[in-house]
Amino acid sequence: FNSIAPVNSQPSAFNVTAGANADTGTHNVVITQIAAAQRSLSDGSFASASANLNDGNAFILAISTHSGTPVKVTVPQGYTAPQDIVTAINSSSAGVKASLINTGLAGQPYKIVLTGTTGLQNDFTVTSTDLSDQPINIDGLTFSIPQNQSAKDADRKSTRLNSSHVK
Repeated sequence: FNSIAPVNSQPSAFNVTAGANADTGTHNVVITQIAAAQRSLSDGSFASASANLNDGNAFILAISTHSGTPVKVTVPQGYTAPQDIVTAINSSSAGVKASLINTGLAGQPYKIVLTGTTGLQNDFTVTSTDLSDQPINIDGLTFSIPQNQSAKDADRKSTRLNSSHVK
């Protein structure tokens, strides 16, 4: 009987297999969009990396990945500065990484950047509550839509293999 052994000219880019009903021939793969991670920048800015937010009172950030169950990140009393918030998020299992950046702008140059995992299934939302789960608005600590970069999956429109061989 005959079987098809596919030949891939770009094995570092993707894998190719031939199923039982594969046809011989030349096929194209065209990538029209690479996968990306959501990246969100805090709406507000902060005067310093150590400026206390929420009057130094503890609060909770609820980070939900792809509308899943939120991971609650507790920011403890006295540790409410932007750098403390970044540390709390990065110490959690929320599925996002936080960074503190200095934009170089005068007055309030610091912002928090949250970056998710690559792919559309890893988009995320962030809400804040007090310790009794009541919604609160902490100046500058919102991550509203549109994000700087939305999560997205890679998109391929067609398939190309340089050649295939019939055995």
